[in-house]
Amino acid sequence: MKLIKGYIRLNMIDKVVHALEAGGFTDMTVIDVRAIRSGIDSKDLEYSVELADRYMNVAKLKIVLAEDHVELAKATILKTAKTGRKGDGLLFVSPVDEAIHIRTGAVRLNG
Repeated sequence: MKLIKGYIRLNMIDKVVHALEAGGFTDMTVIDVRAIRSGIDSKDLEYSVELADRYMNVAKLKIVLAEDHVELAKATILKTAKTGRKGDGLLFVSPVDEAIHIRTGAVRLNG
């Protein structure tokens, strides 16, 4: 199993989620977060008194899937999230050693 974690422009997340669902990926988490970055286009920035720095509202996408589905999910996200402008986001792919269902205690091991 693998975890794909992506930081995606807020205005692109609906498009990404719909494309993933159309590709058969239905179990994911999306959270609104603030990314503190430098070098972002000024029209994409807001100013925060709390942080006394620039931040950009983005969506954090998390999806856990079988290794044989990773390439399709990555390609789908990269294709649909891309605007071609600086600050389009990042994807991280990490191994998941096990997943435990809270209700049943059933364990799914990687591999």
